[in-house]
Amino acid sequence: MENKGGAPVGNFNARKGKIISDAIHRAITQSPDKLRKAIDRVLNAAADGDLAALDFIANRTDGKPAQSVDVHATVKDWREVLSAIPGDDDA
Repeated sequence: MENKGGAPVGNFNARKGKIISDAIHRAITQSPDKLRKAIDRVLNAAADGDLAALDFIANRTDGKPAQSVDVHATVKDWREVLSAIPGDDDA
């Protein structure tokens, strides 16, 4: 078996996720009323002020917000940056 990057060979996490996803798909297909009830419960919880339910709805409709990182640095000389790189002896 050839490893094409990503998870190591023998890592079954994706397979487990697919099994769960397939089971949910089957359940929704066989009992769409249960899905409607679940969605109604989430909507009602959000309407009652449940922030987790509101966050769940926002993440599913608008997508999760991208994580941002602010980096502030002052560099007086570009060689200062190069000297901080491990193993870079050319600077």
